[in-house]
Amino acid sequence: MNGVINEIEPTGQEAADRRHPPVINRVQFPSAGHDEIKVGEMLFEGSRENASHQATYGATKAAEATKKTLTGTGDGTATAFNFDFGEVVPGSVKIVTNDSTAKEVTDNGDGTLGGESESGTGTVDYATGHVSVTFTAAPANTKTVTATAIPGAGFVGIANDALDASEDDGVNVVLHGTICEGIAKYNGSAASEEQLKFLSRHGIW
Repeated sequence: MNGVINEIEPTGQEAADRRHPPVINRVQFPSAGHDEIKVGEMLFEGSRENASHQATYGATKAAEATKKTLTGTGDGTATAFNFDFGEVVPGSVKIVTNDSTAKEVTDNGDGTLGGESESGTGTVDYATGHVSVTFTAAPANTKTVTATAIPGAGFVGIANDALDASEDDGVNVVLHGTICEGIAKYNGSAASEEQLKFLSRHGIW
């Protein structure tokens, strides 16, 4: 990707198309706590140590640190549950129960929930964060239905270079602008179509 830290002067057409060279910012990573960072990795904010230093982590650890949790309660009859998160990262939604017959439904990353081996199906609107799940069997009375997702607001940008997990150093991060097709990654895998739509909502195309 190799964006350059400098001023940019997009043409009128580039501005109209929302295309321009990548805008880069250097982000410092502490030696303890961050994952190995690869070129193209989607990065998420973990925490802020103070007003002048942002401790930002790789996608996996940041995902765990910033997950939002919503809950519902089973009544032994209802199979359908709805949750509203606000914008979420595609592929990050998970719904579980503490029922004795374990129930789990996960996000396929394409706007659908569940699969052949899971305990239900459903849909998720990544832009609004509305999640609708229907279990194949009703969670028992008083059992908790827990939904988790990574909020879109925690997104920092795309790594423009790599950083070993043991290094106390910074990486250049693409904040917005145009990147090469196929470069974006989420937890080590190429970004899905829905994840690319998520990036475009945050100004990266």
